[in-house]
Order: sequence, then structure tokens, then C-alpha cells
Amino acid sequence: MSVSKRPISHTVARAVSLALHPLLMAVWCVAFIMATDATSLVYTPQVKMFVIGAVFGMGCVVPLLVWAVMVLFGVAGPTDEMLKGPKSGLVCFLVAMSLLGCGGVFADFGLLFIIRKVVNTLAIVWIVECALQAVWPLSPHTTTLGAVVGIWWILLYVGNVALLPAFVGSIVATGALCTARIHLNPTTSPWRIIIGAVAGFALGATLFIVL
Repeated sequence: MSVSKRPISHTVARAVSLALHPLLMAVWCVAFIMATDATSLVYTPQVKMFVIGAVFGMGCVVPLLVWAVMVLFGVAGPTDEMLKGPKSGLVCFLVAMSLLGCGGVFADFGLLFIIRKVVNTLAIVWIVECALQAVWPLSPHTTTLGAVVGIWWILLYVGNVALLPAFVGSIVATGALCTARIHLNPTTSPWRIIIGAVAGFALGATLFIVL
């Protein structure tokens, strides 16, 4: 079906999926913490730019560049298929290692301990997704967003009331993303998408506490 003949619902679903793409979740989460009063910590503009740039570079750009090289040499398919098929586990592992490396960069900076916990939590979530690829793969989109909702819930629970709008908004966004993924993947079991959000929430909340 050509782009011009696709229904508007398909276009909206695609836009929601792209805006809430798994590779962007760490960036959105960290950017919100750095740009608002999500914690009691105060960051200078230089620190904010460094942290957001590091998370974007290591969590998004590096995996995309590696995948582009794989596509160039015919090892993988197009970039929009990087989270599908037998090689998706490799992508999950690659993103996880990139985020763990990013967390290692922040390890020596005490003021960035919340940021380190966020990226390490999301890294482990990606590793779990990688492990599940061979068993019962869940939707990376909803699993990763669910993990972010879990992180918001823990921060809200410990008293960061400034996160309440973000927490409510992330719940709405999760519902919209589940609907979009089900619409875009009618042959995929809806339970893989819905359970991905629930499992992501449980993983995100638990890992954020223990890491």
C-alpha cells in the first residue's frame, strides 16, 4: 500500500511509535530529569548538555551506526527493521552495552547518581529483552516505555512531586503506544505488546531500586 493510500490512523500510529521509539526512551527520561525539578539536585547548563549529549550519542547514535554498517555489508536489513527478526536480540544487546558504558561514564560524578541509575536500569531492561527474544519476545517499544513509567513511579513515591504530570502523561503515552503498536502489527499477539508494558514497569521499578 502506498503512503498516499494509507489511512490517517496508520500515519498517527507510526508517528507515535517513532516519537516513543525504544532508542529514545533513555534520552527522553534523562532530558526530563535534567530540565525540570524532577529531583532536588541542580545541574548547570553545561552539565545538562554533556549528559543529554552523552546519552543520545551512546544510547542512540552508536547502535544506529553499528546497524548501518551491518546493513551496508548485507548482514542486516533496513534500519526500520532493526527491532524485528532474528537479529533483534543483537540490537538489544548492543543498546544495553552502550547504555552501560554511558552509566560507567557517569559513575565518578556524585551529582549524576540518579542519571546513572536511569541508564543502568534501562540497560538491564534491554538485556532482559535480548534474553526473551529466543523464548517469547515482547514489544521493545512498550517494554522500554513501561520501564520509564516504573522509574517515574519510584521517584514520585519517594517525594519528587514535580514528576506527577510526567507520570500521568507517561501512563497516557503507554496506552497510546500500545494502541499504535497493535494497529501497526495486526499479526502480532496483542498480549506481547500489553505484557511488555506491564513487565517493563515491574522491571523498571525494581531495577531502579536495587541498582
